[in-house]
Amino acid sequence: MEALAFVNKWLHLTSMIGLLGGMAFAWLVLRPAGSYNEVVADECLSRLWRAFGMATGILWVIALATGFLNYYLILPTVSGRYHMMAGIKILVVLAMFAASLLAHPRTPVSQRGIRRYVLGALVVAGICVVGLSAQMNISRVQGWGLKAAPTSSVAE
Repeated sequence: MEALAFVNKWLHLTSMIGLLGGMAFAWLVLRPAGSYNEVVADECLSRLWRAFGMATGILWVIALATGFLNYYLILPTVSGRYHMMAGIKILVVLAMFAASLLAHPRTPVSQRGIRRYVLGALVVAGICVVGLSAQMNISRVQGWGLKAAPTSSVAE
């Protein structure tokens, strides 16, 4: 079980690193490159956005699947405060997933020129999720995120 938890956590962190880095790259590099009006650049950018979309989709599937599996694996051992933080994190991540669909080049939202705001919001939300995740891990290490051990009282 420990090997499964380790591999799952490793895949989860790797996919989230890829997602957050990819969103930052798209926001800071790929999107501004679209301001050029050259035909060659447009074809190249179209291919880059397509590849980015495929990679992002795969990373989202891995991140969501491993995130829910990780939550299931630790469910019996964590406290109510931990569950509350996990619920907030899940809501933010699901909102990020929905927003990432809006940032796709073929959606009407991206055609209106607000893709930069969506990508920027995704990066900021991703950074907040990383901070929340760190706090959740600290809570388990320090013990306040774990359920209290049952005490056995012996009736005399």
